[in-house]
Amino acid sequence: PEKQREGVVEVLPDGVKIVIPAVLLIEHIVVTRESLTRKHLASHLLGLIFHRIVRSDGVVDEITALGTYYYLHGIDGGKKVAIIAENSYEWIVAYFSTLLGRNISVPMDLKLSDEELVSQLVRCGCDALVYTDKTAHVVDSVKADANNPVKEFFRVGDFKEYKAEGRKAIADGDRRCIDAEVGPDDLACIVYTSGTTGLSKGVMLTHFNVTSDVIASDSVQTGKQAIGFLPLNHTFCWVGAMFSGYLLAEWGHICDSLKDIQHDMQTYHPQNFCAVPLVVDTIYDKIWRTAKRTG
Repeated sequence: PEKQREGVVEVLPDGVKIVIPAVLLIEHIVVTRESLTRKHLASHLLGLIFHRIVRSDGVVDEITALGTYYYLHGIDGGKKVAIIAENSYEWIVAYFSTLLGRNISVPMDLKLSDEELVSQLVRCGCDALVYTDKTAHVVDSVKADANNPVKEFFRVGDFKEYKAEGRKAIADGDRRCIDAEVGPDDLACIVYTSGTTGLSKGVMLTHFNVTSDVIASDSVQTGKQAIGFLPLNHTFCWVGAMFSGYLLAEWGHICDSLKDIQHDMQTYHPQNFCAVPLVVDTIYDKIWRTAKRTG
């Protein structure tokens, strides 16, 4: 951590020297990658490609435009923004827009019941909710709850209009989101535990908590192409794919489902793969079954 704060972070995986950009804030991850990708690649999605091409020089613009839209609607620093949505480019933009604007992200598991999601939203005191058409039922449930704290609801399908409004505000001189000051010890995210032994608990993570893990994760990666499988609300996905991949990997890909992993690996030839043990065991078993069947 001290070396990270000093801005000197070097690793030697397999005898190859790789200098990892020093970061203290999640904002540094975005800005660093933005400057790097302009030099050699035209297709990036915060370091991850999600079945579409996104020009790298538009990433920060997308983030600040949506973040400014948040500010126009009262999500103006220190507010909690929940995300209940499937993996997508928009999920990542919504996440970074929250953090870079000095708001607090609360990523949630869309597979949970409405009852549990509403409980987390209420106990956390969320001010806003990002949702998709697939998770719109949660909006109805939270609005029906007498203790509903959510004041703003942002539909992913309307992001294009939101960003257009944000860009106009920026052009008119609104720099509140862009100029928001964020410190390493500021709260970045509230992540809920699985609640297997009782009521789920909200874990508070600062910007430095997250970036410290990112630096540690980068030390065991190759710096080449990566593939991410876990849901984006999963903290291991942030550290092992979304953040660290964004800093270090040349490019990446987010896999949609377990059944697509083999095809995606054959297509993208990743050198870095982030997944829980069960997924790795499943892939390993499938390889041996195929080998035995084909001889």
